[in-house]
Amino acid sequence: MPKANPKRESRIQKISRELILIAATEVFAGRGYRGATLDQIAEQAEMSKTNLLYYYSSKEELYLATIVSTLDVWLDSLERMDPDGDPEVELKRYISEKIRFSLENPAASRLFANEVLHGAEHSRSILTRRLKVLMDDKSKALRKWMQSGKLVRVDPHNLIFIIFAATQTFADFAAQIDIVTGKSLHDKRYFAQVARDLQQVILRGIISEQ
Repeated sequence: MPKANPKRESRIQKISRELILIAATEVFAGRGYRGATLDQIAEQAEMSKTNLLYYYSSKEELYLATIVSTLDVWLDSLERMDPDGDPEVELKRYISEKIRFSLENPAASRLFANEVLHGAEHSRSILTRRLKVLMDDKSKALRKWMQSGKLVRVDPHNLIFIIFAATQTFADFAAQIDIVTGKSLHDKRYFAQVARDLQQVILRGIISEQ
């Protein structure tokens, strides 16, 4: 786990730590945990390895910090799903924000996908504490909407997984999408089209018409 910081960090230290996390995410996403080195990450962050080790004492500590950082951003949108809100509004917002994550954080999405594909070897305890707990909680909100007849009855976890898969594919398989369509989410029109299409397909399948 990332080291505790009993002393308040300066602005420069916070910036340096953020630069290291950005660089580490890029390198780990591209090379995997085993293929990445601290030298490569330090070079990507444009700092010395000694300076990097001031903030993170080992590759594993830095790797776990990138996972935690990714989850902090990724799960924020799910965490804000309001069980007392309108399910169509809440799900539409969630899908939109998840596809934006694929646009703005493609390396983080690929990093997370690679970790899971390798059996969550390094992050199982983190995912159990963070991801599982939050998904269990939000599944209760989805069940509440289903019981009230606002949503079609499906397994809530499966619905969340479907949204994960549908939105993350535009980051994890960006090369495939570029080859087939010649487009990416950086194309504003294409981004808007993807967001609309995902919202329409998912919401039409889950929103009850009664």
